[in-house]
Amino acid sequence: MKNVITTLLFISFIFISQYQGYGQNDIKLGYFYELTKKTKALELTEVTGLSTLSGRTDISILEFVADQPEVKTKGIRIELPQNALFKIIKKDSSGQLFVIKIFDDTDFENRLFGLTEFQVINYSRVYDGDKPKWSFVSTAVTIPIKIRPGDGKDGDDKKRYFDFEGNVNIGLTAGIRRRISTSGTSYLSLFGGISVGSSKLTTDNSLVTSETNVSTLTPFIGLMFEYNDFEIGLFTGWDYASGKIGQSWDYNALPWLGVGLGYNIFTTKNKNLKG
Repeated sequence: MKNVITTLLFISFIFISQYQGYGQNDIKLGYFYELTKKTKALELTEVTGLSTLSGRTDISILEFVADQPEVKTKGIRIELPQNALFKIIKKDSSGQLFVIKIFDDTDFENRLFGLTEFQVINYSRVYDGDKPKWSFVSTAVTIPIKIRPGDGKDGDDKKRYFDFEGNVNIGLTAGIRRRISTSGTSYLSLFGGISVGSSKLTTDNSLVTSETNVSTLTPFIGLMFEYNDFEIGLFTGWDYASGKIGQSWDYNALPWLGVGLGYNIFTTKNKNLKG
């Protein structure tokens, strides 16, 4: 059991470490940035080489495409406020001017601006997505696959065999969630929960004289990875079978390892810039 928990914590550390930060001098197209000071930017009147979705032409859904745009401007410079959030849409063919779109500010809605490479590197930083990075989360979970280890003994001394179980159950969890991507779409959650289900008792794994199902109450802990609302995780827990017959079950109150799917019910977060 101690080895299982150690494995979960190790995987959590690997995921969190892998997604930490990016070099500030490596300007990334499609990423969100935050201005660290008031900055004057060129307002752009025309940008070619940008496409729209579904034939729409409103600037709010302009998306990044592979070819380099050429930009035109009347030379109007607009002061953008400190902490303004923006997404780098494109860069011009010289690589010195970056086309940006401001988010969460109605004064700059449906407008594009240009920042120089110097301004992006020195007056902004990669935005860390949802705030806070750590949040409370509650998730509905089903664990359809459970693996039950044997007792490690051989021959006549062996009392409990390796077992694989597929079952439907629903559990509720609560725990902490960390955002692990700069766009706020990928998360890693560590939590505990409880579920109610059933398990099959046979003449081989209990004292029953014929195959039967018993209800189980299952506390568990898990590590869940979430990407764009899809959640999958690794879990370990203990099934407590009900009744006198359940007490004779070889796997009663013993740990198992499982794979589960989740659905986010509640989380504390501010905003998610998926633009």
